[in-house]
Amino acid sequence: MKLHLVSGFLGSGKTTAIAAAVQLLGSAGMKCAAIMNDQGRDLVDSGHLRALGVPTGEVAGGCFCCSYADFASEIERLRREIGPDVLFAEAVGSCTDLVATVARPLDRGYLTQAGLGSYSVFVDIRLMGMYLSGMGLPFSSDVSYIFERQVAEADLVVINKSDLMNAASAGAILEKAMAALPRKSVMTMCALDPGQVRAWVEKLSAPGTPRLPDIDVDYARYGAGEARLAWYDSTVHVRGARPSLGAAASAFMRALRDRLQEAGIPIGHAKVLVQGPGGIRKVSLTHDSDGADASTLELTGSDGKMLVNVRAQGPALQLQEVVRGCLEGLLHSGRVESAEVRDERAFHPGFPNPTYRLP
Repeated sequence: MKLHLVSGFLGSGKTTAIAAAVQLLGSAGMKCAAIMNDQGRDLVDSGHLRALGVPTGEVAGGCFCCSYADFASEIERLRREIGPDVLFAEAVGSCTDLVATVARPLDRGYLTQAGLGSYSVFVDIRLMGMYLSGMGLPFSSDVSYIFERQVAEADLVVINKSDLMNAASAGAILEKAMAALPRKSVMTMCALDPGQVRAWVEKLSAPGTPRLPDIDVDYARYGAGEARLAWYDSTVHVRGARPSLGAAASAFMRALRDRLQEAGIPIGHAKVLVQGPGGIRKVSLTHDSDGADASTLELTGSDGKMLVNVRAQGPALQLQEVVRGCLEGLLHSGRVESAEVRDERAFHPGFPNPTYRLP
């Protein structure tokens, strides 16, 4: 079994890339599985991959590094029950220092003999452009520090979402990244393009072991960055959506984008898994996307559930109020007859306390 560790900041497209890679490898006859990770629970990404037929494990309620024993246990469970040829492990987007706390323990056989096949760090091409130009990211300095340390510890830097720029602009960012990161492998990719996903998978499958650089991590600053981020999770039971459940979900995401912008709350990512009689769809929102999703608009039916995961920089209670206000807006506009919120949690991640930290 080959294990590929995938990291990167919130909203960088990690799950989309993994889903595409699993489809590609599966078509070649390889058995694949994934382990998703988050500080919260009831994860949209886990539900999305399972809906695609991907055997999916989960480490919820803590990052891989702080819940390493749970991570190792999930690896062994999937090895025993599924026997995958390839296992993707996606770390939570607010986590860094994974070389010392996850990659090296894996390589040294701590609690599992899985080993490590590759280590990719994904970055949104727009954020990478800001980072390389020195103009600063749309987050506080402590939150931006997490992004910087993720890039610093990468073996392979995947500059994703290249489709959001023209070819000349994307090429210029790639050239700047290669010059700024001479000791790393760097590539641009659009996870929606099967050919570009194939290029990533070929890099993962190349012989050799991943380079695991030593980096310094200021845990006081890292912890301060995580504390500035807020998590919101809930399940919303919707009845009487008009004209459809998918249209109501897309309207909710557009309202969420607008209200967060008005409140001055930078978005890491917001994801909704919409489940209804017409199927299951995921709609996503990142720091400057428009919140509309054609595939979700196609989801018919008037009753169903929305699994909501929102990650943003700001007070957790304010984030909860914004989400609640968007749901009330659906009611007042007549888009839904009822929207009952269950299993709701709004919180800030705790201070990072890794199980192992190996030199």
